[in-house]
Amino acid sequence: MQSIIISYHIKKMIFFSFALTIALVLLLGVFSIIKMINLADQTQKLYTHPYTVSNSTKNIQLNFISMHKYMQDIPLAENDVQVQKALNEIYISEVTITKEFDFISDRYLGDQKDIQKVRDAFIDWKIIRDKYMQLINLGKKDEAAYLTKNEANQHIKKIDELVSYLNRFSQTKADYFFQSSVDMMYSSIYVIAILLPIIIFIILAIMIFLIRSMLRLHSHLEQQQEVFLMQSRMAQMGEMISMIAHQWKQPLAVISSIVMGFKLKLIMDKYDLSQEDERRQCVDFIIAGADEIDAHMKNLVTTLNDFRNFYKPNKASVYISIIQPIQKALSIVNSSFVDKEIKLIQEYECDTHLTLYENEFIQVILNILNNAQDNLIEKDITHPEISLSTKSKNNQVIIRICDNGGGIPDEIKGQVFDPYFSTKNEKNGTGLGLHMSRVIIEDHHHGNIEVINYGGGACFIITLNIDKSKP
Repeated sequence: MQSIIISYHIKKMIFFSFALTIALVLLLGVFSIIKMINLADQTQKLYTHPYTVSNSTKNIQLNFISMHKYMQDIPLAENDVQVQKALNEIYISEVTITKEFDFISDRYLGDQKDIQKVRDAFIDWKIIRDKYMQLINLGKKDEAAYLTKNEANQHIKKIDELVSYLNRFSQTKADYFFQSSVDMMYSSIYVIAILLPIIIFIILAIMIFLIRSMLRLHSHLEQQQEVFLMQSRMAQMGEMISMIAHQWKQPLAVISSIVMGFKLKLIMDKYDLSQEDERRQCVDFIIAGADEIDAHMKNLVTTLNDFRNFYKPNKASVYISIIQPIQKALSIVNSSFVDKEIKLIQEYECDTHLTLYENEFIQVILNILNNAQDNLIEKDITHPEISLSTKSKNNQVIIRICDNGGGIPDEIKGQVFDPYFSTKNEKNGTGLGLHMSRVIIEDHHHGNIEVINYGGGACFIITLNIDKSKP
């Protein structure tokens, strides 16, 4: 339950961390987009208003100068063709100036009165130009020339000053927009230069935190697995103690019987030790009894060593035949099977060598065998059977342990490997045996374990990969 809470906490932190990261990146992206839009807007203003107005004012000045020049050329014309050409050029310049005024009016960012002053000056200059043309038509070229050099020339200077003001104003605006664009660019770079390291630092901090949390969770899960393994073994210890007692019961009874025979014969003076034959019979009787006691004592020691070795905390892997740990597990439960009249069927099609954690693998076999035995006894099966087989297929070793105990209900079959799930009562089951079996097979041996209903019973299938690097 604690691991589930920790896992949920880690998931929440991961979700929050990614959400925060995405929010910061989006914030930086939105900021950059806004600044780029503002920069583009400033550039657009720079192009659309000041520069275009400045160009138009320069064009107006050039056309005023052009008109003034052609007006001065008219008195000097040698024929009507030259006069008409000058008048056409004046007309073209006048049309161009009018268009430029309309263009400036739409884009000028200053006071429109400034443009109106230039317009008024242009109208006044047109009056001077009409007066000039009348003098030319009347043949008063000298007066027309005087008008051009004095009044018209001064008026042209006035218009030039007014237009120059518009140009200077536009240029000032252009400089302002340009400087605003530069300032905006540097301010954006400054803000991004500050935010980017902060975001990178936050992302790195989040990554470090998540990695450490994952490592802590992994360490916690490993410790929890060790606790599960120990609890599972402790739960089996009671069963194994009863197995030891059962296996010791018959040898101890025989030893007790022999010792009792010694006592009876001695108490009843069965042998006359004064007679050579009687002494020899007594000695032979004692030696035979001692030999039998010694044989049973060796059996007791062997049984004890089998159980003692099983509980040694040995984490070193060994390269052994798959049948060897199976036989060791069977030697522990065999007497119990005989006592409960459970038929054991063994079919070994392969004895492939594998790299195993032997004691852990023995525990898996014992867990499955003991569960099968308990199930057969609980359901009072008439002819209880447990079959155990091995075979190799596609570079894998497959171990099948099956019983004829009716199988596992479909509604709970998917839960049998869950921790603390048990179909036994609290006295007989902890719900850790099969869970630890799955951990040992899948996590420690990188194999697979599953259960199916087959042939009127449950069938546990263990699949282990053959190590090709071994001979």
